[in-house]
Amino acid sequence: MNKIFKEIMPQSRNTLIIWIGLVVVAFLFGWIINGGEAEVSHNHNHAEGDAGKTTIWTCSMHPNIQQPKSGKCPICGMDLIPVSSSGSESRGARELTLSEYARKLAEVEVAEVKRKAVTKQIRLLGKVEYDETRLSYITARFPGRIDKLHINFTGTAVKKGDRLIELYSPEILSTQRELIESYKTVNRYEGNSATEIFKNSKNQLSSIRERLRLWGLTEKQISAIEKSSHPSEHISLYSTLSGVVIEKNAQEGMYVNTGTRIYSIADLSTVWVKMDAYESDLAWIKEGQNVEFTTEAYPGQSFIGQVSFIDPILNEKTRTVKVRVGVENKNGKLKPGMFVHAIIKSQVGEFHKKTPLIIPASAPLITGTRAVVYVEVGGKEGTYEGKEIELGPRTGDYYIVKSGLTEGERVVVKGSFKIDSAIQIQAKPSMMNPEGGGISSAHHHHGETHKQEEEQNHEKINVSAEIPLAFRQQLDNVYSYYFDVQYSLSHDQFEPAIKQIAKMQHALKKVDMALLDGEIHMKWMEFLNTMNSAAKQLAKAEDMENVRVAFDPLSEAIIKTAKIFRSDKQNLLVFHCPMAFNDRGANWLQNKTGVENPYFGSMMFSCGEQTGDLTPTEVKNNK
Repeated sequence: MNKIFKEIMPQSRNTLIIWIGLVVVAFLFGWIINGGEAEVSHNHNHAEGDAGKTTIWTCSMHPNIQQPKSGKCPICGMDLIPVSSSGSESRGARELTLSEYARKLAEVEVAEVKRKAVTKQIRLLGKVEYDETRLSYITARFPGRIDKLHINFTGTAVKKGDRLIELYSPEILSTQRELIESYKTVNRYEGNSATEIFKNSKNQLSSIRERLRLWGLTEKQISAIEKSSHPSEHISLYSTLSGVVIEKNAQEGMYVNTGTRIYSIADLSTVWVKMDAYESDLAWIKEGQNVEFTTEAYPGQSFIGQVSFIDPILNEKTRTVKVRVGVENKNGKLKPGMFVHAIIKSQVGEFHKKTPLIIPASAPLITGTRAVVYVEVGGKEGTYEGKEIELGPRTGDYYIVKSGLTEGERVVVKGSFKIDSAIQIQAKPSMMNPEGGGISSAHHHHGETHKQEEEQNHEKINVSAEIPLAFRQQLDNVYSYYFDVQYSLSHDQFEPAIKQIAKMQHALKKVDMALLDGEIHMKWMEFLNTMNSAAKQLAKAEDMENVRVAFDPLSEAIIKTAKIFRSDKQNLLVFHCPMAFNDRGANWLQNKTGVENPYFGSMMFSCGEQTGDLTPTEVKNNK
């Protein structure tokens, strides 16, 4: 999934550092563009009164904005930066030449494109479970009454041969008598083995012994019965394996039939770890691979297992596949139910005919599906040329290059964003503007597109009756928690956003869709599915960028909901930010006027504009 700031800036940089760096770089553009000789004015009066050169004020994100005085960008609200009108020495359409001093200011560093075997790390989450091949059930093999349980609770460790239960059974009593009589008859006629009585008794004795063996009695128990003069009222059953009792299904005094399960025993000397792997990771996972994982119970200690099975069925809801890992557990540290964090290291060379071509992860500027690198031009000191390339997967600190570069070229690994910004201000093709030239007003362009989309996508539903009041009141709770999420994102509050989305999910479950019928019921089902899916993604996001990515489809669904179902007491104001998602734009709802941008937060808090008002007239009149 594309990330908001990774679409706008280099994927490998920390967002905050990049934006701080952008502000610093903005004030150095005068030096960079002029080879380090141009001076940037330190105050407005000096900038405007410099007789030697003309200074214009522009926005680093919107270079089409050019003003003779300092101020705020009318699009994003960022401070305008001073830039000298004299350009840098440049050659091609995507080339920029910097002096040695300018290169030092921009902190430009380069690295060679090379072929290297790299390791792809796949991080997975999973849970320890029983080894299903080492589960055993202790069942009643004959009807009777349990008079004694020697294992009274689950979790008890047992060894093979330990006594588990004592049963009273009329069938066993009768069979014991038959065994004793047959044994006596065989002994009585043992000296006369040719007689028919001896042969019949011998066959009968073998048959009875086999019947008792199948009922679970040991050879030692059967021999003891033969030699006794009276049958035993109770028969003991013993464990057939070592392990831990994980289920106890019977109580003392309980009557059981043949097949009744009494205990479940698991051998925990070997356990399974089941993990969820996404579709994109499956190409790197093979049976037999080593897996290293850790648990919360033993910080700093790693466990090793091997991939033993990959589920052939994909879970359509989570879009994941179960991967099973077999792990030795002789010391019993791993307990079923424990959560694990696992890493599978896959050698990239195993999946390619030759060693892959790689570049450092800091080299490409990634926006959407495009990746731009700046290459040092041979024979032209300090000259850098922009190239669009096709990237493969990221492997640690490197990206695999599919096309666009050749081995031996030198790419910029530090300072590329500054070079791109300088090229952008010169209206040349850059990461943000691949076509080069002037850029139309973002507010105007996206505003028109937004209006067209509104007209095309406006839902028209014939509602035969008003939405029930009870339904609208339940929906108001959903709106309230949504507004709390929006507020948290606009103020860069990660933890509160996660807490509020959990409350919103709970509120969605409380909305009684049975209050609706017909077409309006089906429409609510559609919106509900979208909101649940987006809220689920938002709830499990691990950083602010992913939260904001998931907030976009959630907002679209809540806006569509508001258009049809409205509110019983809430203000429903639609806002639009033209810069979100690499200038694709994104919408959201607020319950108050004044832009509070949830997609950029404090970086561009006021970027955007109100584009609609879905507040019902009766709500407005009551305020």
